[in-house]
This record gives sequence, structure tokens and C-alpha cells, in this order.
Amino acid sequence: RGARAVCALMVASVVSGACPARAQSAPSASTPSASAPDDATTRGRNAIVRGLKLARDEQWGDALTAFEEAAAARDAPLVEWNIAYCERALGRYVAARKTLQAVSSNTTGLDPSQIDDMKAYLAEFEKLIVRVAVQLDPPNATITVDGRPLFEGDAKDTYLGAVAPAGVGTPLGKAAFTVLLDPGAHLFRAVREGHQDALLPK
Repeated sequence: RGARAVCALMVASVVSGACPARAQSAPSASTPSASAPDDATTRGRNAIVRGLKLARDEQWGDALTAFEEAAAARDAPLVEWNIAYCERALGRYVAARKTLQAVSSNTTGLDPSQIDDMKAYLAEFEKLIVRVAVQLDPPNATITVDGRPLFEGDAKDTYLGAVAPAGVGTPLGKAAFTVLLDPGAHLFRAVREGHQDALLPK
């Protein structure tokens, strides 16, 4: 048989348009506590100080990188909160939602106002994030969005787009599922050996 096109039929619906940003508390200047300073703690604290300065200058991409360096050196809920703060400022709502959902299970080091902001941000993301219903044929095709594989979400048959590092990914083995995406243009690609690639801008 000739090459058969992979069929990826998607219907996107924005739950609502972007809503005005809620008043925010500034990224926290606190640093994770440690019983004794070591190289990792020092690197983490230095990265946090650098991230806070960049955040004050609204250099969100560089601030995010600094906070991610801090997390790699000495992670803590407060560091992740700062990461989510930058992701939100950059419009990366799916990533910020994922980060804050993890923080919500351990809020050690956060003050009450930060916890309140976290709850408000999570509610805000539900209004901003786009949900795309995907029908995939054949179901063992590999699908990527914007050149990134899908990341498993917190609900059944739900996946996150634009969160995982760039790459090919692995087949999900599902004919129908939902993808959460940030608002804006995205490119879906479905690939299976022996079939013609399917590209679908959305």
C-alpha cells in the first residue's frame, strides 16, 4: 500500500480571553535555609540574588534562567515560586501552572500573601490556557507541538504542550486526548514510520 497520511484532527477553544493581571507580590528575596553553607547552597543563593535583581529590572527570561540555576543547586518551594512568577510574566501559563501545582503540595517557606497569590494565579491560568481536543489516527503516531514532545498532565488523557525540552518524544498510543497550550499560534506534527508526516498549524 502507498504511504498513508497521519490524520491529526484538532479543535481548539479558548476558554476566555486574557484577563487583566492581578496585582502581584514581588518575587521573594528570601533564600532557602540550610543547616550549614556549602558549595551548592552558595551557588543557589548567588543565583537567587542575581534572579531577584533581573526580576526587578523586568528581565524575565534572564531572571528565570537564574532561578532555574538556583533550583538546580539547592531547590526549595520558594525557588520554584520565583520560577513560576517569571514563567507567568513571560506568558508561559502552562509551565507556570505545572510549577505552582507542585509548589501547592509543599508551601514551606512561603508567606501567606504568596500562598494567596499562588491560588489566584492557578485560577487565572484556568481562564487563559487553551485546551485542544486531539483525534489521532493512527494512535501510535508520535506527536509534537512546536518541536516539543507532550508532557503528561495532572488529569486523565491530558497533556501539556511547550513544557518538555525540544525533541521527538514517544508515541502516546491514544486516539483521543487533550493538550493544554499557552495562547497563540502553535504547530502540531504527527509522525509515524511508513506514513506521511502531518503538519497542522493551530
